[in-house]
Amino acid sequence: MYFTRILNAWALLFIQTLLLFLYPSMLNIFLNYLTTKTAPSWLGYILCFGFLATNTLSFIPYYYGTYILFTLCTSIRGALTAAVYRKSLKLVPRLRSSYSKGQLMNLLVVDIENIIASINFLHLVPLSCLKLAIILYQLKGEMSYLSLIPLASVFIWSVLLFIIYAVCIRSEKIILRLMDRRIALMEQILDNLNILRYLNWQVAFEKLVAALRLKEVNQIFNANGLYTAIIVTMYSCGGFLAILSLSTCIYLNMDANLVLNPTRIFVIVTTVSLFVDPICQTLFAFYRYGQAIISIQRLVKFLTMSSEAADQPLLLNEFAVTIDWKKGYKSKLFLPVGQLVAVVGKHKNSFFLSCLQEDSFWSDKMSVSGSQAYASEAVWFHHQSIRNNIIFAGVVNEIWYQKVLDICDLSPMLVSLPEKDNTVIELQDGRYNLNIDLLQLVSLARAVYHSSEVYLLDDPLSKLDSEKADQIFDRVISNEGLLKDSTRLVGVSNLHLLPRFESVLVLGDHTHDDSVRGGENRYPRRNLERDTYTESVQSTCLAIPPFVAPLSEMQIMDFPSNDNHCYVEMESDTTKKLPSYCAHSEFDQDGPSFQSTQVLLETTSVSSLSVSDFRDFLPASALNSAMQEEATKSVSWHTYWQYIRSLNPLLLTLLTSVLIAVFIVSKFSYWELKWLSEDGDFIYFGQMLANQSLPPDTRQAFLYKLRQTCRPYLIIYGHCVLAIFLAIFFHLLLFTRCLWRSSLSLHSASIKQVLKGTVSFSKYSLLNRFSTDFLKVDRSLGLDFHSCVAQLISFVTSCVVFMLSLSPFYVGFGVIVPLLLIALPLLRIYLPCCRQAQRLYFSTRTPILTTFSETGCSDLGTRILRIYQRRSQFANVFDRLINENAACLYLLYTSKCWFYLRIECLCGFVLFFVSLIIVMIRESVSIGTASLLITFSLGIGDSLSGLIRNLPDLVSDIVSMERVEDFFRHQSDEQEPENESLTPLVIPAGQFAQLDFVNFSAYTEDGLDLIQQINLIAGGTHPRISVLTAASLNQRKFIIDFILGTPTPCSSSIFSQGSITLNGIDIARLQKPFVALLPQKNMFFQSFSIRMNLDPLHNLSDEDLWSALDNLGLKPWIESLQLNLDSVLPWSLMTPVQERLLSLGRILTQQVHNGIPFRLVILEEPCNGLDDAASSQFIDLILNNIFPHSTLLIFANKPDFVQSYFDTVSHALN
Repeated sequence: MYFTRILNAWALLFIQTLLLFLYPSMLNIFLNYLTTKTAPSWLGYILCFGFLATNTLSFIPYYYGTYILFTLCTSIRGALTAAVYRKSLKLVPRLRSSYSKGQLMNLLVVDIENIIASINFLHLVPLSCLKLAIILYQLKGEMSYLSLIPLASVFIWSVLLFIIYAVCIRSEKIILRLMDRRIALMEQILDNLNILRYLNWQVAFEKLVAALRLKEVNQIFNANGLYTAIIVTMYSCGGFLAILSLSTCIYLNMDANLVLNPTRIFVIVTTVSLFVDPICQTLFAFYRYGQAIISIQRLVKFLTMSSEAADQPLLLNEFAVTIDWKKGYKSKLFLPVGQLVAVVGKHKNSFFLSCLQEDSFWSDKMSVSGSQAYASEAVWFHHQSIRNNIIFAGVVNEIWYQKVLDICDLSPMLVSLPEKDNTVIELQDGRYNLNIDLLQLVSLARAVYHSSEVYLLDDPLSKLDSEKADQIFDRVISNEGLLKDSTRLVGVSNLHLLPRFESVLVLGDHTHDDSVRGGENRYPRRNLERDTYTESVQSTCLAIPPFVAPLSEMQIMDFPSNDNHCYVEMESDTTKKLPSYCAHSEFDQDGPSFQSTQVLLETTSVSSLSVSDFRDFLPASALNSAMQEEATKSVSWHTYWQYIRSLNPLLLTLLTSVLIAVFIVSKFSYWELKWLSEDGDFIYFGQMLANQSLPPDTRQAFLYKLRQTCRPYLIIYGHCVLAIFLAIFFHLLLFTRCLWRSSLSLHSASIKQVLKGTVSFSKYSLLNRFSTDFLKVDRSLGLDFHSCVAQLISFVTSCVVFMLSLSPFYVGFGVIVPLLLIALPLLRIYLPCCRQAQRLYFSTRTPILTTFSETGCSDLGTRILRIYQRRSQFANVFDRLINENAACLYLLYTSKCWFYLRIECLCGFVLFFVSLIIVMIRESVSIGTASLLITFSLGIGDSLSGLIRNLPDLVSDIVSMERVEDFFRHQSDEQEPENESLTPLVIPAGQFAQLDFVNFSAYTEDGLDLIQQINLIAGGTHPRISVLTAASLNQRKFIIDFILGTPTPCSSSIFSQGSITLNGIDIARLQKPFVALLPQKNMFFQSFSIRMNLDPLHNLSDEDLWSALDNLGLKPWIESLQLNLDSVLPWSLMTPVQERLLSLGRILTQQVHNGIPFRLVILEEPCNGLDDAASSQFIDLILNNIFPHSTLLIFANKPDFVQSYFDTVSHALN
């Protein structure tokens, strides 16, 4: 189907090409009519209408052909986008880990756009060959055998094509690789933005991004520079070919039928100028093909990856779970239906992944019977409301939904939210906008709502305090709870819950696979886990025999009252073949597969839709998104000025002057040819040489005189061509340098604003700007800007020459002014519409990238979609987003067509009126003047048409610049006070700073209370530790930002009262650094070395870094892996304790660099992800070893746990 559409589009474009090449022939007929004084006037009027008819007939097939290409490109864009998303949902984490998020995003944005752009230019190669054939045929009619001379340029053309193709292939590989790395780094920076700001690491990572950006921009403009140089050479070759053709007719021509005359001069020059366009178009097409081939290779590699994860099938066995351990254990585990099993140990996460067929760490053969539900310690949610995340595209049962909310104790928590269960869960600074305890309950509620036979719950209560965890366990998970009839495998870190389970599955070291997992080289304190689990189980389950088996083996421990429920069957070898998963899942049946290209095209094709269909299809959400993007009626002039400033205004003025001079010289060269055609001696000698009866000696004499007459004209014309070549080469060389400077400066300034934290856009909106928008700024905005300026200058100079050529002056003025009076209002109407459509396109593009990043790029997201069998539903939602985006793109295309058709009609009428005026005054106009008027009227039409065609592209591209400029609109004018003017914090030895909250409160600009009044006076015998409990994310973030003095865009609309003091001094007046922060989430730059994660500014020596790691107990583990400070850590092998200690190491290295201890340390959920034993050790390490002289402010969701260790001053915010 799509191949037929391509052929139809090509056929229409070929027809348009044939019609365009009627102009030289019609010009020849028209000039012959003017030379024949006895020709009737009605014939001239017919020729005038012929010009108008040719113009009208040429643009009709052109727009029908481009419409077919547009619909085809829209279909393919949607098909490829849907295919990439579907493929990303089906990949197992092992395969997805070979692609960073930046690479996946670039597949969706850059590579698909490269392929679409190449399809738009696919017709240029055959079309150019057709044009060249027509041109050579027309030259043959004017120059006979002398037309073979322009064929020499075809050889040069083929060589240049090979150079362009080779350079593009090489450069595009490097560019895309660098772009992948830059986007991946940007994503890590956005995820860790708060950490960078708190640690003052912005400069280090700004330099990293700048280094990648410099390499990327250098590659882009090296390729663009070579392409520009070749294009300049080819365009200049048009002038050189004209000189060569005219000189050949004068110096080498011995045929009386080919004598140079005024008509032949303009026909040859016009035809040769057409000869250059197809060559340049072919060069441009091959330039695009080079980019597309690399993108196709990348997409094919991704889409043809094997080993996809299938949806979990419904297997009906007598046992709920059947596990065939790896070779070496020689045992099988059978868990009957309805069992409640606790899973403990360091590798419980790998065990659950094995149950889900995503990891073979424990077993290659593991089957789970029946439907499944899953909830993990790490939560994942789609950018939807709480209600939608619980129902999760399932069947809506309102009664069951309310019961789940009540059982999971969510109802009282949702009452405190303004939107209740319609509150949208979204990511902010790498974490969700709601409390972690609420989010964990929502994750559990999602699993409970989807009633299943087997529940895989990987530590679902770890973020709750002990009282809440016990309550939820009893009401939901226990044998008296809501899930009592289902099989439940529960990962447990709260060991006090173990007596409530029927069985306990203890997972120890996987010794036979140590070569992969790091062997026995673990964090040294991990050995305490064995004693902890042993003591806990023995103390809570006294009937159990002594636990003496080593934890390096798998064991099932049964409570005496339930010993018939689980058993271990010992075998010498595995003989039973476990059921395998289905090859084709529900997703494969419902959703289109990429192997069926026809189905994909039909699914996302918009070619069959009418304008009204798109108008009805355009979602209101797109309009709302556009309003949220601050869409206005037109692009402000400030945006254009901002871009000009980035290009260097003085140099741009110089380049514009050079361009004006180039066009003046170009028009002067046409005047030179006009003077030659009107030279009396030239006309006389040409007429004499056309006489075939002249004697040879007389012919040679006249030929010599003709050469002498033409020689000065040709020399001047040659100098003009050479001057144009040198000026354009110099101009484009400097302009390329300006574009290089602009791309670097805009990106650098944007990065600085992002790192300052003054930009309030979402992560995905920022990534969209740094990928899509900067791609346009790099590759198209500068060229479109240059084309518009060049076309504008060409239009103005053509109009001036045209008016000067007509006598009297007001005749030409009367033709140009009506043209402008009609074109300018049309332009005034069109440009705002074009800009709005472009903003709508970008606004509807952001949800596509957001959905793709949240689901297709997330291991946990794809895992949950697969378990709940929701991939087909999410794929359908993604298709709808693609269609909404295509609808906005269709609006943009139709607005362009509406405007182009009217401008083309205006240009056709200009040519018609000019030819009509020439016919009316043909008695008083010379052939040269008539030729010049027709040539410049065509030039006016081409310049105006080119300007109009480039203006929408410029407006579309300037929208990208406008979105980049959004970074600067949100720039903060506030400056931090000088550190010297602040008060130093002096604390006597052996004492702690006293942290006080004095009537501290915060409220929004709408008058809503964010933080109710806090009076937290430390005092007493233990003034060292203060605990804030039940704090929401916004409350916690505001207090931390307030103390650290790092305001964000969100906090600019929040106002505070009261004060926070340290030893009676307001913290805003204290000299820095006095405070450190341990954030809740462990955020690392996983593609960077240990040194870059601890000290990216290189302030510390190797000895200092190793000493810090040794104090944390991490040095022996790192050395056992034979790693150094410049090595990348094996992040997948790190335990939660090690990750928490590495986060603590950042504060420790800062303290070593400062030379003085931090007097205040903020601990945000310090025991996040740790079990009770590890939490105790971690808190002890902070208090007694790392910060023995610091005051602690702790944000805790488990205040009972923290307060069980220390006497604290506590305050609940909610």
